[in-house]
Amino acid sequence: MARMEQDREDLMREAVRLVPRGEFLWQEQRVFVGFRPGPAPSFYFSPEEVYQFNSQGELRRAYLQGALYKAQQGHLVRMLRHRTAQQVQLRSTRLSPQQEHQFLEQLHRRLQAFAHALHSGEAQLATHFPPEEDFLHLVLQWLTEHPRVRIAKRPHAR
Repeated sequence: MARMEQDREDLMREAVRLVPRGEFLWQEQRVFVGFRPGPAPSFYFSPEEVYQFNSQGELRRAYLQGALYKAQQGHLVRMLRHRTAQQVQLRSTRLSPQQEHQFLEQLHRRLQAFAHALHSGEAQLATHFPPEEDFLHLVLQWLTEHPRVRIAKRPHAR
């Protein structure tokens, strides 16, 4: 979980496994998008809102409002931190079908709003790597090819 908590400003420099990667300016904030091979994208809307997908376009992990979510056998499990003086424990709870549906609907609306902002020019590409990559096209293509989010069987990228 430590990687997801780092400041997005460091992601362009430090997320070396996410190639290609880039940042967009949208709604007065930076949105980082990076791809693992596959392509398996990660969307960092803020330090409190991160979604990671596998190479089949399925949601494998998310970080939202202080909770880590991971895919497990096609369902979402919420993991919350519990700190003691000696250690940090993760307590897991599988989401109910209704909670899962609400989570996926919220994610769908978020990705659709971002795609619309990219199409309309409301979201602007600020920087990307490698420079020769048509990064805006790549992100739009992925969003178009994955209009509905499914949950992965496991939280791994491949």
